[in-house]
Amino acid sequence: MKKLITLLLTVTVFASLANAASTFRGKRGLDKQLERIEAALNDTEREIPEQRRAYLERRAEVLELQLQVRQSLKTAIEELGEDATKDQIHAARQAVREEYKEQFEAMKAERRAEREARRAARDTVES
Repeated sequence: MKKLITLLLTVTVFASLANAASTFRGKRGLDKQLERIEAALNDTEREIPEQRRAYLERRAEVLELQLQVRQSLKTAIEELGEDATKDQIHAARQAVREEYKEQFEAMKAERRAEREARRAARDTVES
């Protein structure tokens, strides 16, 4: 009887762990992150501080661009077909990267300018 109970407990624990492992994903997908951010931004019941709102808007822009890049890459690779060589896939990846390079660089430059403006403001306050 004791062995039977131990066996049932062991099976139950392993079954629950297996179920939990199959439903757990380390990081949320980009689309789910974007949904959560947009829900937080559109929530009229809570007041979001201006800095936090700006951060969330910027994060949403980055996630949207990443989703666009992933979709473009997926489309480009699907167009090549299943018999595509590694070199063809690599060339398709490079083409997609070049297509979105300017947008990422513009986002980086904007972020740098904001950071430099904050540093300058902080330095003038400290002086």
